[in-house]
Amino acid sequence: MMSEKTRLLLVLDFIGRNFPSALYTVQQWANYASRSYSYETVIGATTSGARGSVLNKKGRLSVRDALQEMKEYCQQCGFALWDREVDQAAQRILQEAGVSATPLYSDFNYGSIVNKGLLLASVMSCDYLVRVDPGTRPPPCDFDFVVSKHIGFIQQQRKSGKNPVVSRGYEGRIAVRDIFALPSKVWQHHDLVEQFTGVNVHAQVTGGALFTSAVPGIPAIPFCAAGEVLTLVWASDDGLYQLMEDTEGSRRLFGVDIPRFDAVGKPKTTFEYYRGLAGMVFLSALMRGFAREEAEKTVSDFITQLTLLLDEWKCQQNDEEEFQREYGRPLDWPRDFSPQLVAPDDFLDRIEEGWRNYGPLKAGWPDIVAELKPRLASCVTLD
Repeated sequence: MMSEKTRLLLVLDFIGRNFPSALYTVQQWANYASRSYSYETVIGATTSGARGSVLNKKGRLSVRDALQEMKEYCQQCGFALWDREVDQAAQRILQEAGVSATPLYSDFNYGSIVNKGLLLASVMSCDYLVRVDPGTRPPPCDFDFVVSKHIGFIQQQRKSGKNPVVSRGYEGRIAVRDIFALPSKVWQHHDLVEQFTGVNVHAQVTGGALFTSAVPGIPAIPFCAAGEVLTLVWASDDGLYQLMEDTEGSRRLFGVDIPRFDAVGKPKTTFEYYRGLAGMVFLSALMRGFAREEAEKTVSDFITQLTLLLDEWKCQQNDEEEFQREYGRPLDWPRDFSPQLVAPDDFLDRIEEGWRNYGPLKAGWPDIVAELKPRLASCVTLD
């Protein structure tokens, strides 16, 4: 009698701006995974939009229509979704059950993407979650070969009581962006990020490069937004797992990297990108037991040293228009690249709040999964 295939959820998250890229990515990965002999794969899509809303301000495509287009490419794999309607259903179920910890927020943030993926994989009775980013395409080797390396590593680590995640890297680049650094200071830039965050940027677990976790796994840290201002903390959906005791076996595997047809990803200003990195510096300090004042001092030290490594002309050119729009005055670089503007107090407040929520979330994760798994099945498919 043949044994049942291991079941995977291969998922990506998309927003309005990157939907064309996400659609092509789904097409490529669904075709790639459908040729597997060893794994039964469901393609998943997560988004912060509501099913009946317009995908972006410029177009007329609804979130439902976008999801339907994705589903058309997944006939051989099956398709599941998690959107704002599923967010609301999950939050309602957990509130009724008296669960106080928050596993996700509807506004876009990296930790919620991981947690939605893990919960969707649980609802779909999958054994493993595999994540890719819009803009990636499959490597030129067999799907079963690559995935079996991930699962074999995870199974080996779990024998010693660990619950790791594993990934590949991006072809031709590391996960941290160094495009704003002076060319002569790139390696010092990498070292500074590693020194202050604890994440080895040259061997970093990468969330969009076949990130793989057993299900139900260990949740990431979600962060709430402040109005329309998102709380995006660099590496809080991937490198974070290399810093936690029970997932410290997590690592990037070398040998096969993931190509990108969208080389960089979402364009960001210097302030926006380094706000995320400063957020991880602050979070890493809190994880090491630093008090708020000590953690803020660490962020200030990071920004002071970082400024010496950045290309002043490039940063000024990249940010001056957005800075003028936000603050109503010209950008004065590097004077304006200060801790107060890069990592303001309300941004750090939300990270501290997320960290306080994480203890109860992590402890209660099995119960959260058990509450949601049987009750969300009707919400995660399209009619």
